[in-house]
Amino acid sequence: MTHDSAKTQMDVKLRSLICYGLNEQCLHLWFESLCSSEDIVNKWFYPWSFIRSPGWVQIKCELRVLASFAFSLNIDWEIVDKKGVSIYTGCFAWKMV
Repeated sequence: MTHDSAKTQMDVKLRSLICYGLNEQCLHLWFESLCSSEDIVNKWFYPWSFIRSPGWVQIKCELRVLASFAFSLNIDWEIVDKKGVSIYTGCFAWKMV
């Protein structure tokens, strides 16, 4: 079952994407790409948003630290069946590299 076939909400898809970025140890790179794109930032974020300030670099640095961990997060853990029951159990597992 995919996120689209399960008709999941956008926030569930975002959390799954974050889990995937952690698993692949590239979340900080994705965040940098997002924040570096003026077109995206200007279109989707308010002028007072933290992402539109120079402070986003600090978040990227904090996210980079997470790349030193080997995550094995289940990106589908929030997908629910038609009865509203999660079809997966457990989300978090990691080990030190």
